[in-house]
Amino acid sequence: MNRRYRKTIIAGNWKMNKTASETKKFAEELKRLLPRTKWCDIVVCVPAVNIPAALKAFKDLRVSVGAQNVFYEKSGAYTGEVSADMLKDLGVKYVIVGHSERRQMFGETDFSVNKKVIAALEADLHPIICVGETLDQRELGGTMELIALQVKSALAGVPAEKARRCVIAYEPVWAIGTGKTATAQQAAEVCTFIRATIRHLYGARIARSVTVQYGGSMKPSNARELLAELDIDGGLIGGASLEAEQFIEIINAANTVLDQMQKAQEAGEQLDEAELQCGMEARFFRGWCYFNLVRAFGEVPLVDFAITNSDEANIPKSSVDKIYELIDADLTAAEGLPRRWESKYIGRVTYGAARALHAKTYGQRGLWSQMYQAAKNVIDTRVYNLDTPFDEIFREEGENSSESVWELQCTATVAQPATNDLGSQFCQVQGCRGSGTSNLGWGWHMADQSIVDVFEEGDPRRDETLLYFSTPSKPWPAIAPEAGNAPFNEKLVSQDGLDGDY
Repeated sequence: MNRRYRKTIIAGNWKMNKTASETKKFAEELKRLLPRTKWCDIVVCVPAVNIPAALKAFKDLRVSVGAQNVFYEKSGAYTGEVSADMLKDLGVKYVIVGHSERRQMFGETDFSVNKKVIAALEADLHPIICVGETLDQRELGGTMELIALQVKSALAGVPAEKARRCVIAYEPVWAIGTGKTATAQQAAEVCTFIRATIRHLYGARIARSVTVQYGGSMKPSNARELLAELDIDGGLIGGASLEAEQFIEIINAANTVLDQMQKAQEAGEQLDEAELQCGMEARFFRGWCYFNLVRAFGEVPLVDFAITNSDEANIPKSSVDKIYELIDADLTAAEGLPRRWESKYIGRVTYGAARALHAKTYGQRGLWSQMYQAAKNVIDTRVYNLDTPFDEIFREEGENSSESVWELQCTATVAQPATNDLGSQFCQVQGCRGSGTSNLGWGWHMADQSIVDVFEEGDPRRDETLLYFSTPSKPWPAIAPEAGNAPFNEKLVSQDGLDGDY
């Protein structure tokens, strides 16, 4: 949760349960248990016939009443339907839109959900927009693509100033009424992605102000863990909201997290926007490092905490799946970074860098649908293009070009080629391997014939990519820019083999 920028909302969805008299009894129990201090906003979405009773019963309890559905027309021959203006006139403030049960049982579509959202906003109601995937869709790797489609469809035609009034509830269909629940990391990954999708639509200010709930079987036993995640701003509670004591436990869990945040703020620990961005960058680098580790070694110790003594670091290796869970969570969090930085911050990690790296991790795992979506997200930012001539990309004139998603910033110059500063030292150690004569470096990234064979005959990129260095008859000839790189009987640097210096 982020109390500074948005509301924390605990909303109960009673579905088709409780009569008017039972509603009154619930309110009496809630009044006895409800804490005096108001931290989170509390909403109870009741059946339409119970709305008047609920409004009366909850009047003095700081509890808002919500509806479970709304029709998109203002009036007309629509037997059994209720308009947004009718709900507003009663005193309703919130309305659930697009719940999975409405989609599955009553044929609601993304199109009809969008019309309901617009109708609710025109009546000054707060729509709680439900999105989520089935188990089959999750197992096929289509979660993020589907969620993005549902969010974008629901908000189609909604202006920025009204988007702030929307609440997005992530409800994995496979966790509704099944007793199953997403882990805190799984829920946070999707909720963070939802916020990134809103950011793509409306910008960072709107995105950080929109409340994103989790609604997949939240209950007292898991509420605190879920609500501690930065991008989970409350819950849409089903079964647990029917029992006053269980509902209060979830409210108290939210209040506990908010209280801790408040105390941190009072102690001067509240993070500002710049600090939050630094935290996102830190998570990018941790994800990047663990991605390199898991590719190289497979199972490695997973350290996601600050080590204060050597004993804490002596932990067993974690599974590859657990490592990738951390990578996914870190890179998803990093996707809250800006698309561009001011020129003075050139080289800092961006949304595009985080999303592009995430695409690589998906590709490494064969998760092609997620990889496609992540790569498409990078392309859709319109920050990058392929205009830089290929022969300039890896030269000084190609540094930080429009084709560069993220690159290390070197400080070495022609006048001062040798330095221990970050960048040049990295390139010297990890770049191509050459001789002292040509000052190519002494790294281990060496080309071989398999790289040559990738290029089609006549591809001009080959000679701009591969470094040819010497012939047996002319060892270590100097390579000057004016001499070009025409491979006439020369061998790849990695194949020369003269005295081990290659």
